[in-house]
Amino acid sequence: MAYTPTEWKNREVERPRTYNFQNNDDGTTTLIPAEGTIVEPGTPIVAANMNNIEQGLVDLSQNKADLESPVFTGTPKVGSDVIVTSKNITDYAKPPVNFDGSTTDKTLTVGPGKMFTTIQAAIDSLPAWRGYYTVINIDAGTYAGFTISNKHGGKIQINGNAAGVFISSDITVSNCTSPIGFYQFTSNSSASNLMNIDNCRYVELYKVNKPGGANGIVMNRTDYVYVFTCTISNIEAFVFNLRGGGTLLAENCTGANTYCVYSVTAAIAYDKSSGLTATNRILKSNGGQVFA
Repeated sequence: MAYTPTEWKNREVERPRTYNFQNNDDGTTTLIPAEGTIVEPGTPIVAANMNNIEQGLVDLSQNKADLESPVFTGTPKVGSDVIVTSKNITDYAKPPVNFDGSTTDKTLTVGPGKMFTTIQAAIDSLPAWRGYYTVINIDAGTYAGFTISNKHGGKIQINGNAAGVFISSDITVSNCTSPIGFYQFTSNSSASNLMNIDNCRYVELYKVNKPGGANGIVMNRTDYVYVFTCTISNIEAFVFNLRGGGTLLAENCTGANTYCVYSVTAAIAYDKSSGLTATNRILKSNGGQVFA
């Protein structure tokens, strides 16, 4: 049964809270209202009215609102805005496209007779959105450069794991919120740049070698890049070419025979690598800063 609310009204009188005393034979006193003119009698606080409230609470507890009930017909809206209900929530709250739903960490292998023959194939096997940590272990050999783009969620770790892992062309990392790590391999001098990083959250390199080429790391619009214990030598232009904001920390890196270690434009570098030497150590512009 639908609840019928009681319309409550205040009692309005000429002289509120005014009484006459009547002394009774038994020694008691009776207060007799002397309110004068009654403007509005008000709604009496009586059992019928109070029990109507109680019954409404009982009905509500026994018949909880169900958003899939016929109370909504068609598409419920407030003005032109659709109300999201338990009936239509899947139309508005969906997991991202290319999301596999797994939470189990994964290890992929690359090399002859392994899960993948190229690094790019291993990366391409990953969905754009992941809730797990992925390690890609690479067997000794020479592999083409690769691109990691639009990867979000759990960290991706590329492991060379051997002195015999060589990358023959540029590595590109772009538009990733996943942390990306690179460990223990060599970028051949045939690769123009060791790595191009653009619009990423966090990238780190450990024991990565670059024996020649145009640039080491070209970083643009990236929050943070951490380079530690890497050897980058014989670079024609810049070991670290930073543009468009972000921060790079180079720690315990070495290298020589290079034109310039840091080119910093509207970005910040922390130099903890005195073993990196060059004809010019630092070139700065547009607010770029290098801190020792």
